[in-house]
Amino acid sequence: MTMIISPELYEKFKDEILRYTNARQRYEPGKPQRGLSDAEIAEKLGISVPEVTEIRCIAELDVIDTSRFLDADGWKQERFERTKVGIPPKTPSQ
Repeated sequence: MTMIISPELYEKFKDEILRYTNARQRYEPGKPQRGLSDAEIAEKLGISVPEVTEIRCIAELDVIDTSRFLDADGWKQERFERTKVGIPPKTPSQ
């Protein structure tokens, strides 16, 4: 369920939440790869789990470049058009 987050609360915690979360793909040899759960982040920051979840969801969308959404829309449309006329989907080697 979506909850309303004030812009002030969002701005205060978004960077920390993104830093702690699993949302970012990262690999550093010899270091653990696990981020914190929303519950663990909430406990660490002293806010509720639903607040962390809402801030994380909004912040993840904010960091994605808009062109990626447009690219994905194009890929989906191409796949739909190919399927509609019975052409098999492209494989990674095509």
